[in-house]
Amino acid sequence: MTGRLRDALKAENGFAAIYLELDLAQRIMDSGGDVTFTDFEGTHPFDYRFKQGDFVGEVECKSLSADAGRNIHRKDFYRFIDALEPTLVDQRSLDRKDILLITLDHRLSPATSDQERLRLAAAEVLSADGPDQIDGSGFTVQRQPFERALGTTPISNENELYDACTNVFGRSLHLSGGLTATGGCVVVMRSLREDDPSKPMLDALRKAADQFTRTRPGFIAVQDHGIEPADLMLPHLRRRAGILAYALFGHYGGDHVASVTVSAFGAVVSAAGGVGTPSFSIPNPTPAYPATASDAPVFLEPLSDQEFANRIGTPLPASNISDLPI
Repeated sequence: MTGRLRDALKAENGFAAIYLELDLAQRIMDSGGDVTFTDFEGTHPFDYRFKQGDFVGEVECKSLSADAGRNIHRKDFYRFIDALEPTLVDQRSLDRKDILLITLDHRLSPATSDQERLRLAAAEVLSADGPDQIDGSGFTVQRQPFERALGTTPISNENELYDACTNVFGRSLHLSGGLTATGGCVVVMRSLREDDPSKPMLDALRKAADQFTRTRPGFIAVQDHGIEPADLMLPHLRRRAGILAYALFGHYGGDHVASVTVSAFGAVVSAAGGVGTPSFSIPNPTPAYPATASDAPVFLEPLSDQEFANRIGTPLPASNISDLPI
């Protein structure tokens, strides 16, 4: 356990992976199961084995970074913003409110030299007599008056600003900055290449499947850092997870995996007088080792779409979110 804690201090996701393992283990124990931490004890590479009556299953948890599959990584974006900060401070004295829209052809490079070219272009556009737009190699930097870009509807908090920007510029973006009564700038960075977390998630599923003994049913729990509780009800997110899980079950030799469960990091909601972590599962339709809801209630116990929405506290986005047209 000490080694795992030390690893978490150096990991990109911090303690998120351990949180997922322990939270899920607690839920198994709360449902009457016994848990043996095989990974901590060094006896098997999967996280733990659980026993529910006469049923025995294996569990492996994977925690996906919020940057998995994204063209603009948060750490690279904020490194860019830090370097641009002197320009943003100077811009506040110009008595104007701007949106600085940075559009990349592909991904934001972590290389300092590549970011420097982008930063110089941004600084020139934000200067008092700078051009409204600069087209560079692999990027475009454009300055727009705030109200012309986002309208005159008052924006009172960060969530409203983010929603306004995504409605205008698309969902695959990062933003930073702020406005005063007389000036300021919001930097919006986006990529023309759509974010695709499918490959990182499939890689995580395949790695997890290989960690099981293949002699009893395995259960994979995937934690996504880039989504909120309500996102777990989105049909496109569920369909993508279903496609990847079915690919694992049928194409990549994962018939020993009984189900794949998807949750969101930090997604805690009120439930049954306490708190709960919402998730949804994709069961294997033809598992090598059959499992029922009574065998593994934490992973397979059915819950209606409406009850799931009620527990999250958000209306259903579609009439049947559990019907996956795969």
